[in-house]
Amino acid sequence: MDVATAASYVIMQGRVVPALQASARIPGIFPAVTVDGRQLYGGSVVASMPVTQALEMGHRLSPLSLTVPARAVSSRTWAISPLTGPA
Repeated sequence: MDVATAASYVIMQGRVVPALQASARIPGIFPAVTVDGRQLYGGSVVASMPVTQALEMGHRLSPLSLTVPARAVSSRTWAISPLTGPA
């Protein structure tokens, strides 16, 4: 998220480390990171699931559901399954 505009900002090229640092920044906890001359926080501030940005980039999306099995061995066990229902 661009601090000056409060809009999402997608980093498409450049160095990986500043992009990762920006994506992990949370307002009030970590200071913003400067990338491409912009002060940035993590994108989850404006879009927890960046669906709009992915669609704008031409990606097709399939709905998925993260579920925890009823008889999970540990709290770290999980599975990805497609959502079912009317299309």
